[in-house]
Amino acid sequence: MKFSIVLLLSCMLVPEVLMLTCQQCTSTINKPCPSTPVNCSNVCSSTTGSIYISTLNATIVGTVQNCTTPDMCVNGSLNLGLTNTVVNTQCCSTDFCNNQTLPVPSQQLPNGMSCYTCINNTCSGTIQCVGDQNYCVSVNTDLGENNVLVQAGCTTKSVCDAFTLFGTQLVANSTVKCCQGNLCNDAKSLTLSFLPMIIPLLCSIIFY
Repeated sequence: MKFSIVLLLSCMLVPEVLMLTCQQCTSTINKPCPSTPVNCSNVCSSTTGSIYISTLNATIVGTVQNCTTPDMCVNGSLNLGLTNTVVNTQCCSTDFCNNQTLPVPSQQLPNGMSCYTCINNTCSGTIQCVGDQNYCVSVNTDLGENNVLVQAGCTTKSVCDAFTLFGTQLVANSTVKCCQGNLCNDAKSLTLSFLPMIIPLLCSIIFY
């Protein structure tokens, strides 16, 4: 009798975990996402992100629809001077609720705060933070052979919280530090040109 009760309860609970079906796809903003269903145990998400690369004067825009956790439902931005990443995410918990492509995040105005950034292989330059970028950030990445890559700029609380929760799952071999206050992220000299290295970091924030 006890076994029957346990089996009944198990059958009642398991479908709740496996029942949520989300759409899964990765695409550029101008192309529709193919409808590929995937079983999820948490929430569905739809994310649109843009990466502006100043040296190329180009913006890369992409959209991702997938399963995720509530902690990764991030709306925020990360401005490292040469690159500026903005992420717009919406999470939901009904079948195929993430099948809509979110709009590209709009440009925001300076908010009066400044942070150090890396320009011409040194991190003594400054940038103006915009919108809700109320934190300065520095990212130290161990490249091996005594080389440490330093990146710095402005970011939002939501991005800092994601780094705190997931750490090296987002940025391998890296230490991310956020602080509040004008120019609080005093950074040291850069040991390597970071543009080739920054693209995987930005993609990890958008496409994690």
